[in-house]
Amino acid sequence: MRRLASRPGVTALLSLAAVLGWTAPGPAGRGLALLSLATIPAIFAVPPRGRPWIGGGVVIIGGAAAALGDLGDSWRAWASVGILVVAGALTAFGGSSWPGLSRRYGHRPTDPVAADDAGADSIDLWRSLDRGEDPTARDDAPEPGIQQTPPKRNGLD
Repeated sequence: MRRLASRPGVTALLSLAAVLGWTAPGPAGRGLALLSLATIPAIFAVPPRGRPWIGGGVVIIGGAAAALGDLGDSWRAWASVGILVVAGALTAFGGSSWPGLSRRYGHRPTDPVAADDAGADSIDLWRSLDRGEDPTARDDAPEPGIQQTPPKRNGLD
């Protein structure tokens, strides 16, 4: 049960609910499939504190689909609703313990002093461009006007 309550387990349940809903006859099954597919990226993108809200919303919408939707006699639609509600409940009760997305490339608050220095550097960079200096030139690059010949590769150059 612990594996099923993990994020990969819930993702597998949502995928199964999507397949069952998509193959069920009628528009209610397609709606359940789209809800299942939309929930998968949501449980990855939302921070851990917001996952119980996502799971609760999925449970409510799945329950409303069972109560109000025209699911008919299709076992696939009913199975999709059941699996969707279980996946939503697992997300609501266990989703906050799942790891979040990496903050590697996210916004990092900076030191105000460092921010002022960065602003000064950017002003100096613009001024050097105004003077005609190339900011991409390396320090070890030859000076302009000195042409270097490329090395010969195999003597056929």
